[in-house]
Formats: sequence, C-alpha cells, structure tokens
Amino acid sequence: MVLPKANSESSMHLVIYENNFAVVREKRSVPHPLTDRLQISNLPAKIDEQSVILKGLKVKKWTIQLSSQISEEAILKTLEGEIILFGPHDSEKKQYQLISYTPDLIIQNPATKELLLNPEGEISVLSLPLSVHSNPHYQFDIDPKQAPQTYDLTYILNDISWHARYIAVLNGTAMTLEGTIVVENDTGSQFPGVSIQTMAGETNRMREIKPAAYPGEPKLMGMMESGQEISEEGQGDLHLYTIPYAVTLKPRESNVFPFIQSVQSYRIFYVTSPSVDHPITTIEWTHSSAVPLAKGKITFYYEHQNQQLFAGEDLLPYTPKAKEVQLELGRAVDIDSEHELIKSYAVGEDIIEDHVFRLTNRKEQEAELIIEYPIHQNTWELVQASEEVFYQSARLLKLKTVLKPGESKNVTFSIKIMKRTKRF
Repeated sequence: MVLPKANSESSMHLVIYENNFAVVREKRSVPHPLTDRLQISNLPAKIDEQSVILKGLKVKKWTIQLSSQISEEAILKTLEGEIILFGPHDSEKKQYQLISYTPDLIIQNPATKELLLNPEGEISVLSLPLSVHSNPHYQFDIDPKQAPQTYDLTYILNDISWHARYIAVLNGTAMTLEGTIVVENDTGSQFPGVSIQTMAGETNRMREIKPAAYPGEPKLMGMMESGQEISEEGQGDLHLYTIPYAVTLKPRESNVFPFIQSVQSYRIFYVTSPSVDHPITTIEWTHSSAVPLAKGKITFYYEHQNQQLFAGEDLLPYTPKAKEVQLELGRAVDIDSEHELIKSYAVGEDIIEDHVFRLTNRKEQEAELIIEYPIHQNTWELVQASEEVFYQSARLLKLKTVLKPGESKNVTFSIKIMKRTKRF
C-alpha cells in the first residue's frame, strides 16, 4: 500500500520508537463539500485501530470497519520479484522467481535462469505478504459547521522500528566513531516524502494505549542542505533524534541515516579474575560529543596498513556527554593469568587467606591489568597487597598492575575473613 504523498495540503510525520511502533501525525485537508460524515480509508493496515485521535473537527462518534485486501491478484502483485512455488496440478512444485503476474505470467528458474511465459500450472506461495491484509475504514460523525480547512489525525502504527548502529576505527591512540540511525519498515505500506523523528528510551505498551503527546509541531522537511545535521533533544525520560529532511520509507526496506562522527582518544586495558586463563580486552573512552548516543551495537576495527581488521563487538548503552564508556573487545590470548589460593589458616576466630595471580605478558607492548577478586563473605578486610588497590567494596577487590613486554609477575594479596558477631 502506498500512502498519499505529503504536499502543501497534507503532510505526515512519524515519531518512531525502539520497541517496534511509531506515533504518526497526519495533517489532512477537509473534503468539500463537507457533510456530517467524514470517511477515512487510506490508512496503513498495521494501525492500532483504537489509538486514533482526530483534532480540528468536532466528533460526535465514530465507527471502525475492516475491509479485506486479500485476493489472488493482490498477493501475486505484491510477490513480484520473490520466490514462489509452481508446477502442474496435483504434483510436486518447484521454486521459481515471479517476474510478473499481470498482464502476463512470467516466472524464472533461479538455477538455470530459464524464463517461462504464461506456463500452464498452479502457483503456491510460501507465506502471506505483509502488505496483504485488512485495512481499517473509519467513519466519523461530525459537526460540519465552522469546519477548518485542515484537520490532524494521530495514531499508533505497529511493525516499524529503529535502532542505532556504530562503527569505531582504532588508529594509534585515536578512535573515529561513526553512528547511524537505522529505520526498518515492516508495515507493508510505503510512506513517501515524510518527516521522521526517532525516540530513544523505554516505553510501556499495553493492549489499549493512547498515543503519546506529540513532541513539537511537525514540519515537512525538504532535501538535506549543507550544514543540516540530525539533532537531539530530551523529552522527559526519552531522547528525540530529528532527521532534518524528508524521506521515503518503502516496505521491507531499511533506511540508514548518519547522525554522529567524532574523533577522540581511548585506552586499552585488560581485566582478569580467578576463573579466566586470559584476561578480557577492555576499551575505555569518555564520550566528548554534545550529541548523546542511543544504545546500539558497536563494531570495532583496528586500522592496519590502510585496511580495517575486526577487533570485536559489544552493546553500547545510552551514553550522554562526558560519560565514561567501558566495553569488551574479546580475550587477550597473549596474556596468561592463573589464580591460586596459596594458604588458608586460622588466627584466633578469624581466617586468613593468601592469594596469588601469576601473570605473563607475551605482547610486544606494555599491558595494564585490572585484577578483580569477588568476595562472598559478609565481613572481611584486606591485610596486604603487593600492587595498587584500584577499587574496594563490600563484595569486590580490584588491584592494578602493569606488565612490561615479556614480563612475568606474581601479584599477591591476603584477606582476613572475620567471624560474624551475633546481634541480639
């Protein structure tokens, strides 16, 4: 289904949320002559039928009917270019690509590329296309007196979503970070010339829900001009990203919009614990851009001799300006780590534990290591440590050390586990 293209009399604006829905606002012209009944039928099939808000007209009541678009012609017209099953009646069918259904049936063998023109046989489809289903038909009983020239129609649209995607290239001590907004349209409808905003944050959807308040007056954007960039603003606990130009969203299509590029410094360090043989490679940087980063998958590459080498992937959480980010790249197989409880003995009513981490750096560069040791006892204290205490809490002890290239080092520490005093 292709919806009417926005123009000076009508426009469409979508606020797309991360959890597979959008709030759509349309500005439509009032038909003339206007009677006491307004009928609206050219709406996307994936609309939440009871989420509709009509503004600008005085509505007495309205009714909703579903009109089916399911037919042989509608199904096959939608499947042009896709794989179908074809063969003689009551026999096994083979896969073909449907080139054209009308006025002539043209199918192609995917393996031999042979074209069959108006063949005799029976067509089967693998699944019902998204765009072939029932569309709602609305009839509003209104007061036609003093009606304006236009009215606003707001509703929730399902099966449309967006997510953020990031690429980071590591070159020396500099990291080039590029972020994109990816909009995926699975509604089965096409939206030509619409303006878009994407909303980052967690929202609850229930069986019956009214659209959220529209964040600002919509504007139908023209083509992108020099200096136009995606902007961000807060809306309560949510964050709104505005794409500053009109776009067309086709069914089963992903649209990718760059929204941030920054260059900043980073550092690599390694985190080990008692249960691992090789520490986790960790990257850390402070987000310096004024544009917050929505959560999304991030892929890291090393720049090496004018080519990019895959370094790892992780999930970037929502990141405001000046926030420190730590993500995992993988395991450092050229750094060995081994933990051992050397000795455990009683001193009075307390227990002393002596621990050692045996570390070896086989890299050609220095390696900063963070040793994390979880503690499960309720009452304890650190007796001694051979390296700097990086962090200490009721349940966790962190030590920091630096290994030179080729260096092996034993990091030792002792903890006292104290007997709990009974409280009366």
